[in-house]
Parts: sequence; structure tokens; C-alpha cells
Amino acid sequence: MNVINLGILAHVDAGKTTLTEGMLFQAGCIRKMGNVDDGTTVTDSMDLEKKRGMTIKSSVISFEWNHLKINLIDTPGHFDFLSEVESVLHVLDVVVLVIAAREGVQPQTRLFFRKLSELNIPTVIFINKLDRMGVNYEDLIKTIRTKLTDEILECQRYHGVGGKQVEIEDIPLEDEELQMKLLLSSETLLKKFDESQEITTKEYESEFEYYDFMSDYRSP
Repeated sequence: MNVINLGILAHVDAGKTTLTEGMLFQAGCIRKMGNVDDGTTVTDSMDLEKKRGMTIKSSVISFEWNHLKINLIDTPGHFDFLSEVESVLHVLDVVVLVIAAREGVQPQTRLFFRKLSELNIPTVIFINKLDRMGVNYEDLIKTIRTKLTDEILECQRYHGVGGKQVEIEDIPLEDEELQMKLLLSSETLLKKFDESQEITTKEYESEFEYYDFMSDYRSP
């Protein structure tokens, strides 16, 4: 069975541990999602973590998903425990970098992303708390492009951002903007385009599956 070490990184109070609980719940590892404030989350097991409502030490929990073993590593978000995060980076295969929508890109976010880029670790950016009042999604994307990277691939659109009911819409492979992004990321597809050869949906799909894992950014 293939194994992936998946790390969850975030600035403080971005909702990283709650996201981890959601992933464990969806995978069937837990019957009920815990709450950080109540000290009932799986990964925050130390008494001090429960008392302070924050992750202090990295923790690992494993589960299977689609015949794949995933070692999910929840890391501290507070800057005081940055060394704890750095100690696990070299064992990670892929990272989910969580950003709270209203707080946006923080100095710690930039520090994490720079380090992940240096280590060439595939990174998915998960934008959390889109239902918070005052969130401006377009401005946030511009900030991510400016402060982190412009090499991003958005896979979903959101409606009702800043309200109680945020609707999520997957962007289809037939979308021209998405196809152009995939085209520019592939030498094979770009060559076919330059030679005026037809590019099939299957070819875009294959490139998307590769990009989906290896990209520097993916919206949640």
C-alpha cells in the first residue's frame, strides 16, 4: 500500500486543528468531530493543549483513503513553536497550508510557504472560514498571488462568501481559463497547441491529475 505523509500547516487561529478533525471524520476515523475550545480534538491530546486550546506539539494519526495510507501530521500554529514545525518538514510528502479568509496571508504564512518552496514540497492552500463577515475573496486571491506565488490553480468557485451559506462549485475541465493554465504547465500540451493539434479532454484530465498533486496552490 502506498503511503503519504500529509502535513497541516497554518498561522495561529486559522482553523487547522478543526480542519484536521473534519478530515478524520470524513475518513471514518472518528464518529464525532471534537472541538478545540472544549479540548475534545484527537490531535490536541496533551493536558496543556486542551487547557490552552492550541496545538503545542506535532501529532500523527494514520488512516486509509482510497487504498492509500495517509499519515496526517497536525503541527502547531503559534509562532513560539515554529521549531516544532520545522522538525517535521523533511518527512512530508505534501502539505495543506491553511489560511483564514479574513486574516489572509500572515508573516508566518509567508515564512512557511518560502520554506516549503525551498524544500520543493507540493502544497495545497486551503482557504478556511469563508463564511466570516467582511471576507473579500477576490482581494485574498490577489494577495496570495502577490505575497506567495502567481503559479496557482483554482479548482473551485465560491458563492455567498461572507455569509452563513457558502456554496462551492467545482470548475469543470471545459473551462477555458483552467485549460489555459494546464496548457501552460505542460510541454506536451503546449507543443500540440503550437502545432494546432487537437487536445482532448482526457489529455487535460491527465495533466490536471498531475497538477492537482504537484501544484504550489490549490483552492479548497
